[in-house]
Amino acid sequence: RTDGWIDREERMYDNFLVDQPFLRKGACYGQFGAFHAQLAEGISWDFPTIARKLNQRSNSPVQGKVMAITRYLRDFSSEYERWSDNTELKDMVKFIEKCYPNRVVLCRLVGSDTPFKEMSKAFQYMIYIDEDLEEIQCR
Repeated sequence: RTDGWIDREERMYDNFLVDQPFLRKGACYGQFGAFHAQLAEGISWDFPTIARKLNQRSNSPVQGKVMAITRYLRDFSSEYERWSDNTELKDMVKFIEKCYPNRVVLCRLVGSDTPFKEMSKAFQYMIYIDEDLEEIQCR
């Protein structure tokens, strides 16, 4: 943990507070990295992420309204291993790769019947992008 990361999260939050009044109602969109978007406490960092601050702070204009979506990243396997839901995640990825090739798939992680009990504390959804599709579009 570095103080620089803590300061960065706070500055991102402060910048949002400055910009938000100028946005049309309902027209807010944010894009942050996977660590910044986690709603759960202490999963990857031992300090609040911008998503948590936006969702929980009393002065946040979007308190209780933050949706956290992560993207499945193949080279991020060591981070996924810290989730107790890693086996379920691997099973879901295998299913998607078999049944939905060349697609972008939005996966719901929340719900009373979810096998993603830990991941759903941090994210409501995960986006899976087919590896071949991703390579074609990124060139």
